Amino acid sequence: MKHLTLKGNRISIILLTVYVCLGLGACEEESPPVVQDQPSLLKEVIFEISSSSANAGMGIQNIKEGTSQAVMAEIWVEGVNSPYYSELVYKNGRYHTKGFGMKAGNYTIERFLLLDGNGHIVMAAPEAGSALAAEVQTPVTFATVVSEKDKTTTIQIEVLDFSASSYQDFGFDWFAIACEICVFGDLCITGNPYYTEHFAGSLYENVPGGLQIDMAAIFKIYAYSGDSLLPGYPYSNESWLGVGQPLCFDYIAYPYMPEKSIELQLWILSPDGMGGFAYQPYYIFETNKSGKINLNTGGDGIIDFMVGDCVSGDVDLTLEWKVPIH
Repeated sequence: MKHLTLKGNRISIILLTVYVCLGLGACEEESPPVVQDQPSLLKEVIFEISSSSANAGMGIQNIKEGTSQAVMAEIWVEGVNSPYYSELVYKNGRYHTKGFGMKAGNYTIERFLLLDGNGHIVMAAPEAGSALAAEVQTPVTFATVVSEKDKTTTIQIEVLDFSASSYQDFGFDWFAIACEICVFGDLCITGNPYYTEHFAGSLYENVPGGLQIDMAAIFKIYAYSGDSLLPGYPYSNESWLGVGQPLCFDYIAYPYMPEKSIELQLWILSPDGMGGFAYQPYYIFETNKSGKINLNTGGDGIIDFMVGDCVSGDVDLTLEWKVPIH
C-alpha cells in the first residue's frame, strides 16, 4: 500500500510498515501493557538453580562450586513486555535468585538466562523442542504458580552452559535478529547557508526538475561493528538520486553480545568547501538492545530526515547543514 505525498516540487513515496525485523526475532513487537503491581499485593519469588551433569562444561562446574561468572538472572514471563532481573546469591551449595515480587497467580516462564557482568549469556534453560531440551527436566516454556497463601514461592530451574555458537541448539531464534531499516531524506536549500547555485555541477542537477530549494537527499549508510565495516556496506540511494523511494538496508543484531553492537552512520552528499561535493558524516543512529533504532518513525515505519530549516512537517529527524572549513 502506498501514499503519494506532494511536498514542494518533489514527490516522496512513503511505504507503510517497511521497517520490519525478519524471521529470527523481532525488533519491535506489540506486547500487552505491563500492569503496575501494588507492593502490598506482591509475593516473593525465588528461582533455585541447578545444572545438568549431562552438560559437564566449565560453567556447570563453576555453578556447582559457587564460582560462576553469572551475576544476574534475566527472566521472561508470558504476557509481560519486559523481563524481570534478579541478582544471584550462592548459599547451601546452590545458586538462587534474590527474591523479587510477583502477584499470586498462574504464569508461563518463557526464558531464563544467566548473565555475566557484561550482559553476555553464560548459562540458560533450553527451549522445549530444541536439540538440548532433553538435557534438562523442565525446558522453557513451562507453567508455574505463584502461591497466594505462601509468603515465598520457590521455582526450580535447570540451566546448561551457553556459548554464542550454540544458540540454535538452545532453540534461541531471538538470539540473532535480522532487521531491515528504511530511510528517506530531504534537503532544504534556502540560503542558510546554501543556495541552489551552490549545488551546480553535483548529482543533484540530475534530479527531475533540476536544482530546487526542497529536494530529496542523496546519501549513504555505513554500518560498523567496532572498527569493522559490515559486509555489503555502504548502502546508497545514488542510483535513483534519492527520489521517490526510501533506502532500505539490513543487518543482524545480537542483543546479548554487546561487543557486536552496530553503529549506523548517515553520510549525505553535500558541498565539500573546496568547490566540489563529497559524502560527509551527518548523524549516527543509535540502536537499543533489540537492534531497533531509537527514533520514533511516526507510524509509517520509515525514518524521514530533513537537512536545513524548511518547515519540517512530520519528519523524524532534523539536521543542520555542515559547512566544511578549509
